[in-house]
Amino acid sequence: MVDDSAPAEQAVPALTSLGWDSRVEAGLARLADGALTGRVVRVERGECVLALADGDHAARSTAAVAVGDWVGARWRGSDLLVEAVAPRWSQLTRRDPEGMTQILAANIDLVFIAAPADWVSAARVERETVVAWDSGAQP
Repeated sequence: MVDDSAPAEQAVPALTSLGWDSRVEAGLARLADGALTGRVVRVERGECVLALADGDHAARSTAAVAVGDWVGARWRGSDLLVEAVAPRWSQLTRRDPEGMTQILAANIDLVFIAAPADWVSAARVERETVVAWDSGAQP
């Protein structure tokens, strides 16, 4: 379990490798006071894994989160709960077969497009490049 009383500044060095910068800090400024700062590194059916200053932890969230989101969370007994999600500056999305938008990743700056040599086509690379530009990131 993590001590909620630890100052947020202690989290910064540990989260720098995950993309912490002044833009993230500004986005998190309005989160619940004293909340633990973390980044979503995996999402599966209503649960997620957060990278916190002291390592990765399973968490539950009532808000829709995506890989890459910056969040504020608190321990409630033995459960880690996401309380707030910082505003996103980019999101990579796709449409599922029912036409709903699915967020694949959030808060990304760069998208690498790769394809196996035996499947590559100019049309496919063009479609994926458009999706990357539309996300707010640079392909």
